[in-house]
Amino acid sequence: MAAWESETSFRDRVAADARITKYLDAKALAHTFDLQRQLRYVDAIFDRVFGAHPAGGEIRGGLGGKT
Repeated sequence: MAAWESETSFRDRVAADARITKYLDAKALAHTFDLQRQLRYVDAIFDRVFGAHPAGGEIRGGLGGKT
């Protein structure tokens, strides 16, 4: 919450916190904050929830009803 309120980087704040770095080194933090790893199954999840769509096809009814 402090990162959000001060508009600072959450990742930088975590990396500078001795209570966290006591348990996680730089490699573990990089792994934790790897966005590609975090989102690796997003297409499969959306397909499971909303039904499969053709590759490269337009997804309708997305966020805010925008197409």
